[in-house]
Amino acid sequence: MRRQTITIVYVTTYVSKKEHGVTVGGYTNLRTAKLNAQTDYSTLDMQEYGQTVNEIIKLRSNQLPNINKGDYLYFTKPEKQGTFDVGSVTYDDYGTGEYQVESIRPSFKGIKTVRNPTLILARKQTAEKL
Repeated sequence: MRRQTITIVYVTTYVSKKEHGVTVGGYTNLRTAKLNAQTDYSTLDMQEYGQTVNEIIKLRSNQLPNINKGDYLYFTKPEKQGTFDVGSVTYDDYGTGEYQVESIRPSFKGIKTVRNPTLILARKQTAEKL
């Protein structure tokens, strides 16, 4: 990976709890990760829409990032949209991210040490999911 292709990505985790039959939660625990980002598109996008849709992104890292499956990614720093309470703890809410992490795995198949580059696949959030 080249240093000039490294991007700062902001990451949040969705935290929720059911209280009195109502789900209370939000996107919290804002942190940053320095990753190499690549978009994945097909020629079908060009034929159908005249442009690439970029629904899937691949993120690579030489270090084990603090990202888990289900986390939400932002390419610009999100603004705090408010707070929410889960139990007796108050969290900051940053709103849903642009992409949601679908999988995290070592880039080299069969090798499971944390020093290998990590490949993260994330899917763009659509209007139905927001």
